[in-house]
Amino acid sequence: MGAPDPRDQKAAALPPPYDFEKARQHWSYRPVQDPAPPAISDPLWNKTDIDRFIKARLDEKRLTPVPRSGKRALIRRATFDLIGLPPTPKTSTPS
Repeated sequence: MGAPDPRDQKAAALPPPYDFEKARQHWSYRPVQDPAPPAISDPLWNKTDIDRFIKARLDEKRLTPVPRSGKRALIRRATFDLIGLPPTPKTSTPS
C-alpha cells in the first residue's frame, strides 16, 4: 500500500486495536508443564522420553519411521555438514 498521501481524503483504515487477552493465551505465555510421556508399544522407541513423544505422534499420523542409516550414509551426511561437499570415494568407505 505504501504511505498514504495526506492530501488525499481517503485515509487508510486503521488496524483493529490489539487484543491483549487473546495474546495472553499464546502457548509461550502459559506456565511451563511437565507432561507425562505417552505409552508406546514398540520397545525400540523407549530409549528416551522425547523419542516416545515422537513415536506417539508418528502413530497418530499413521506414519512409519525410516530404518536406521548405515555407516556409509552417516559418513556422507557428516561430510556434507562439515565441509559442504560430498565425500571422496576414499573417505566414504567405512573401515
